Amino acid sequence: MSGLIWGRLLLLKSKYHSVPAVGSAAAIINHLLPQFKRRRLLRGIAILVVALILGGLAAAEFKASYLGAQFLARVAHKLSFSIEPGPNSSLRFPQQGPYESVWVIPSYQIL
Repeated sequence: MSGLIWGRLLLLKSKYHSVPAVGSAAAIINHLLPQFKRRRLLRGIAILVVALILGGLAAAEFKASYLGAQFLARVAHKLSFSIEPGPNSSLRFPQQGPYESVWVIPSYQIL
């Protein structure tokens, strides 16, 4: 890849008699790429940088759950309860336990 770049630089030198300084990457890109390719390259780099930033934030969230913790802390702060006199009329109890279901009893009968 670098051989291709330096080859194009030598062509530019013979064509325009001016080559950008070796340390100036932006000047080299400006000489080597036409306008539309430069825009495409910059757009690709920008998308890559945004994707890396979003990926890093997502990885941090998955590892430590910062946003989930903040959300749950806000919800927990708003929760409240009160104790009132008398029994709770809306309280319901199950009719059968987890081991008394239709699917579990026949397997115990086989034993």
